[in-house]
Amino acid sequence: MTLPVYYTPNGGWSGIANAIGGGSKYVFNNDYLAYIKPGCRNWSLTYSGSLLNHEIGHTLSLSHTWNEEDGCADTPLGYLYDKWNNGVCTLNQRANCWAKDPSIPTCPTSMGGKPCDTPNGLWFKISNNMMDYNQYAPHAVTECQIARINADLGSTGNMFVHSCNGCMPSAAFFQLPDVYHICSSPLPSGALFLNGTASFNENRWLIDICEVDPANPGVCIGNNINTGWNIGEIGKVNLLNFYTFQVNKHYRVKLIVDNSECPPSSEFVKVIEVKGCIEPEYPDDPSIEFAATNPFGDHLTVFYTVNAPGSLQVRLLNVSTGAISTLLPATEMEPGEYQLSHG
Repeated sequence: MTLPVYYTPNGGWSGIANAIGGGSKYVFNNDYLAYIKPGCRNWSLTYSGSLLNHEIGHTLSLSHTWNEEDGCADTPLGYLYDKWNNGVCTLNQRANCWAKDPSIPTCPTSMGGKPCDTPNGLWFKISNNMMDYNQYAPHAVTECQIARINADLGSTGNMFVHSCNGCMPSAAFFQLPDVYHICSSPLPSGALFLNGTASFNENRWLIDICEVDPANPGVCIGNNINTGWNIGEIGKVNLLNFYTFQVNKHYRVKLIVDNSECPPSSEFVKVIEVKGCIEPEYPDDPSIEFAATNPFGDHLTVFYTVNAPGSLQVRLLNVSTGAISTLLPATEMEPGEYQLSHG
């Protein structure tokens, strides 16, 4: 099953799931900050897994068990009690018990007992169900809940199942810069790589490119080229090998991947803008001298000599994409020999 899961650093919730029984399913989990804190990590590994299971349950048509009619007779509602909160009594509330807790306040006139205590060592007020909120991991599911999950996967959820029929459909995805700068005409030197390595399970692929109006990217307005089917995995493709881009235009780039043994095909589309070349600003200052590895791959080393005190900022400009990386923020420097590493 393929399900988008996003770990976020903030939000006024623990987890969010979309489309109970629907066709667009995803999960947001607000455990990121806890996970990266050293003191919380061991706790987070357990808690986050339980939370993720709970939210995935929502995507598969399961509801909360303690306060909702979830369609399952084997998931009883929470214990009914009168809730006392800051001097206000709210009658007939369903208890959600994170753990055994005899200290939860009830209304002064209540006769029904505490909502989360366990008299005589019994557990009838406490749940370990996956769709309840409780600390008892790993969480359980009932026979009825399993039946609901299977029913959902067999209907609206079947687009997310990749193995029941013995094969896995392909999935298309690639990376391109939003803005690309070309530095010569009509064909620029260098490369505009479509990085399709994130696509998977394809055994053939094709790329379709055309000029578009960004206000209506679904309609080609000129210069349409289709590569036709290529055999194998896509990997990285230099689009400049078969397409001529022009400055001040927008282009729609579409990738279609296919597994001939496991339909359907999958496509991914992105609109990019092409602009003219950015002219790099070369330092022309006798107070500083630069040298660097050239060319370089994933790692760049810059050597520089400062001949006079002053403020120095070092930035790296990609003349193909226009991307700028700051290697050294504005820093007061004294004369001497220095070295920067990037990557």
